[in-house]
Amino acid sequence: MIVLPVNPELALGPETAGLLMTPEEFDAIEEYDEDYRYELVNGVLVVTPVPLAEETGPNELLGYLLLGYQENHPQGRALDDTLPQQYVRTRTGRRLADRLIWTGLGRLANVRQDLASIAVEFVSAGRRSRQRDYVDKRRDYQEAGIAEYWIIDRTLTVIYYRSGGAEERVILENQTYESPLLPGFVLPLARLLAGLELAGADAGLGLGDGLERGPHLLWRGQIPDAHPLHPHAEAEPRQPLAEPVHHPRRQVGAAGQEHPVNRPRGDPLPGRGLRRPPEHRVELVLV
Repeated sequence: MIVLPVNPELALGPETAGLLMTPEEFDAIEEYDEDYRYELVNGVLVVTPVPLAEETGPNELLGYLLLGYQENHPQGRALDDTLPQQYVRTRTGRRLADRLIWTGLGRLANVRQDLASIAVEFVSAGRRSRQRDYVDKRRDYQEAGIAEYWIIDRTLTVIYYRSGGAEERVILENQTYESPLLPGFVLPLARLLAGLELAGADAGLGLGDGLERGPHLLWRGQIPDAHPLHPHAEAEPRQPLAEPVHHPRRQVGAAGQEHPVNRPRGDPLPGRGLRRPPEHRVELVLV
């Protein structure tokens, strides 16, 4: 496959949803609209709004609890690092996890080179979000080699990835969870869920409501089986997308809001990309 150079004049934003690019092109991007976040899914750029401030509270609470464990628990050195909004690298894409946790390194993690042990997702309201977190990312994190995947919703679903396949365990709201990767760390699920409920109330919706702030890249009708975004599509050959159709949408996020991806050690963020010439027309809607 011939890889064309990245176009240095193109900055990513909601209008660039649907671009085809390689993971290497995505990693090289430097310019982007900070009111949005970006993922590469089967070689296709997906653009979503940054989380509202009230939606990040439960994730920040989890980070606080983890760092408290690291500093104060006798076995806290099992935790090497934890960061919000970090990329998980797969063969054909870059998935943005709500939180990554590194264990077993014995040092601070290099976010570009060290595979995380645990990926965490807080499920947003809406059918698309549930499909993404329960199905799509479950598959992608297994491919990447993640050891555990935590899905925090009305319950905590823990996926253990083993050589023989995946095992699943569901933790109820009134229960706690202790991961074998973090000995002595007790995850208080009720406390995190209380934060999720509070965030939903502040935003005027609750867990499981139909209002969604999901990807801008939407289809009219069913995604064709051969298209890169279809969950069972082969990575190659990739079918180019047509120009997106623009549609007015409620703006989420404010100018100057900090971008959600934490890059304390040089992890790149996307901002430039390459649009490949279309070979057939498909219609996309930005909402």
